Amino acid sequence: MSRRAPDQLAKARFLMRAILGAAIAWQLSTAVCCAQPAPRHSHLFTMNVDGSNTRPVVAIEGMVWHGTPCYSPDGERLVFDASPQVYGGPPSRIYTVRLDDQRKSIADLGYGANGSWSADGKQIAFFIQRGSPGGEKPGVYTMNVDGTNRKWHSEGEKARFSPIDNRILFMSRHEGFPSIYVIDGDNRKRVLFDKYSNVTSGSWSPDGTQIVYIAHRNNEPAILGVTPSSGKEVPPRVRFQGRVGWIPSWSPDGKQIVLWKVNERNQQRISLITFAGNNSPVEIPGQEFTSFNSDPSWSPDGRRIAFCSDRIKQ
Repeated sequence: MSRRAPDQLAKARFLMRAILGAAIAWQLSTAVCCAQPAPRHSHLFTMNVDGSNTRPVVAIEGMVWHGTPCYSPDGERLVFDASPQVYGGPPSRIYTVRLDDQRKSIADLGYGANGSWSADGKQIAFFIQRGSPGGEKPGVYTMNVDGTNRKWHSEGEKARFSPIDNRILFMSRHEGFPSIYVIDGDNRKRVLFDKYSNVTSGSWSPDGTQIVYIAHRNNEPAILGVTPSSGKEVPPRVRFQGRVGWIPSWSPDGKQIVLWKVNERNQQRISLITFAGNNSPVEIPGQEFTSFNSDPSWSPDGRRIAFCSDRIKQ
């Protein structure tokens, strides 16, 4: 055997360890910084805002993780991602489903995660993770609602369409630190000017003028903050600091934000906090027999919330 062969083998092993390490780090980074209990599985549910009338949404065969549900503008469909591994990761695929006909209407749109609808309901913004089995370039994408015409826009992740136009917010580290950016046509601008060690997600206000986000500084509690979407360089408003987690969602009337928080028993609970005032998040009832509840998303009429949970499918 030539001397070059062992060198190539060593390089290959190093590369495989690096890829595996990156995948594991992606899965655990948010869980660790938010003190999130790890679920055995997650499935999708919807419930009334008061916690009543909880209903399961279709589960994909072979998938242990179902997350990031997002209502269509007409409230009739959900886009979500599912994966054969906990916390999603590179194997995640994007699906849509009609809420009135779950079993017959499910559509597989291909690899990706964190889908959100455009204001006119004709497109979906999402992101592809590094190491995706599809081999696509990682970053922020859009596609038609049938999965066609995939278009890459930028490096980054956690893409979310604006509720009023075609702007897309996303998370990126391309300036050397994590922050929130907005794509507006061919322009990309940073809209968060405080620096954090991690920015997990962001969501638009109903009028598209503000972005609520969750971020962290080293080992400090998570920050629920609000920043203008205009890119005007002003300090963000810190609305709450505590054990809260990713992907907050603004109510259609702009008065409340739904998110998850970790309670004193280290259980993850869907909770509501008012946009104005200085109160803490209030847990929604009906979650007593679960430990993991995450990724809440408000319906367009403000009556229901979609979320993922480790509760037993009913």
